[in-house]
Amino acid sequence: MATSESIQGKRKKPTHGKGIAMGIHQPTQVNVCWAMDFQFDQSTDTRPIKLLNVIDEYSRECLASIAGRSMDARGVVAVLDGLLAERGKPCFIRLDNGPEFIATVLEDWALLPSLLSLSDVFPTGYHCAHTAGVTPRTTVTVIGDGAVGLSAVLSAKRLGAERIILMGHHKERTELGLRFGATDIVAERGEEGIEKVRELTGGDGTHRVLECVGLKDAIETAFAIVRDGGVVSRVGAPQYAEVPMDFGVFLRNVTLTGGVAPARAYIDELLPDVLDGRIEPGLLFDLVVELENVSEGYKAMADRTALKVVIRP
Repeated sequence: MATSESIQGKRKKPTHGKGIAMGIHQPTQVNVCWAMDFQFDQSTDTRPIKLLNVIDEYSRECLASIAGRSMDARGVVAVLDGLLAERGKPCFIRLDNGPEFIATVLEDWALLPSLLSLSDVFPTGYHCAHTAGVTPRTTVTVIGDGAVGLSAVLSAKRLGAERIILMGHHKERTELGLRFGATDIVAERGEEGIEKVRELTGGDGTHRVLECVGLKDAIETAFAIVRDGGVVSRVGAPQYAEVPMDFGVFLRNVTLTGGVAPARAYIDELLPDVLDGRIEPGLLFDLVVELENVSEGYKAMADRTALKVVIRP
């Protein structure tokens, strides 16, 4: 008979997984949450069979069912890369802490999009928020729900802003904006959009406006919704020759700043948050294309069917 001490000594050390505990999270549409797990069986010659299944938790559709004698983390990554190229990126992937799922290879694969974002798009949004002087005491409006605008939302949240209004009308993108930290969404444009922002701010506008589009109507909206004495920061490449900053804007003591982002200057500051999982700008990437299909990636972004594209060599 084994003693309690000897039984305790034979227990295996628990394995701890990566990521976040999802609990009973229930998706409300397809491609929000995938579930992934292995099944095991054997063939008639008693040799083992390992089956990787991936399903969409909302539709219950089987996205992949791959059988083999063995499959390691690199095999899992290959299956996921194929699914992302075909279906786009889900918000979550539910899995257990099996050895194939907590391997460094899979962790690096999940981290790669966020690291890629540090090369350009995320520092551009951060530059916009940083030059505007966003702090916990400032209210913020972000104009534009593209990749840079959503990066500006995430950056404003990182800098402590508690009220962040996102002006955009693409539902899937504004939903990501809410996940990044936006507190309000204004889908209206032009005068209707201006009035909506003023209504949300008691008629005053916000202390900081982050203009991430580059069109003339966007900068005009920015000046219309910024609070007197506030700051407009623009990183959207201007598609106009003259800034519409007339005497009325001058009298309101509004500051205009922004410009081209020095992305490398911000990497040392932002990288630790990415590595520690405190921020996940990689969620901006929602399509993977092969190198020979680069033109398709650009077309998808131009047609607004993709937000940001990963090119796989």
